[in-house]
Amino acid sequence: MKNTGGLFILVLFTALLLKAQKTAPQAQNQQWTDCILITKSGDAITAQLKNKKDFSALGCLLPVQEIIIRHADGKEVITPIGNISEVLIPGRPVGNNHFLVLNCNHSCPGQFHIYRVITEGPCKLLYIQMPGKAGNMTISVSQHGETISTLNQKVSDEYYVYYNKALMQVHVDNTLNMNAVSISECGVFFKSCPEVMKKVVDKNARALKITELLEEFNGCGRGKQN
Repeated sequence: MKNTGGLFILVLFTALLLKAQKTAPQAQNQQWTDCILITKSGDAITAQLKNKKDFSALGCLLPVQEIIIRHADGKEVITPIGNISEVLIPGRPVGNNHFLVLNCNHSCPGQFHIYRVITEGPCKLLYIQMPGKAGNMTISVSQHGETISTLNQKVSDEYYVYYNKALMQVHVDNTLNMNAVSISECGVFFKSCPEVMKKVVDKNARALKITELLEEFNGCGRGKQN
């Protein structure tokens, strides 16, 4: 009987081990996202990042300003995000597949933020989720279909116009219509395109959606030259 009991335990242990070996790779793959990293020196590196639906949600939640990268050989390294210029996520839709790493002196002096690019072109609309006051578990449904859960940390959605290496925050409503202050401030970006400037200074114009304004500016002849 003792031998029978020992054999049963051995068979059970072997079955569990085989099951773990089969499921481990699947669980492991779910934790990482394939990406292409563009370094400050312009090199393109194929690697993986810890899986996250929206990397812009990192915001100032990286006090050490470092992320974990896994290379093709499986080796994991820690690198400062300041060494990275862009992050590209193959297979994701436009608006959620391109991230810029920029110095965020406007809000966190000496730190870098990861911004999601919503509108591509010479003049870009960027998005970032910033931490707010501590609270209970919250589910923040951000723009463009991204759902992010946070524990004891409320967040706020922030939008920025990025053009000629200048970054300016724009205040918008839930449909991305700009308020009067942001429309006035954005004039400095759009002055090279008379068609767009005409809309910006028109006091009787309809509500201006920031995405439409940027797309028109990027299609403007002078906008393309900058």
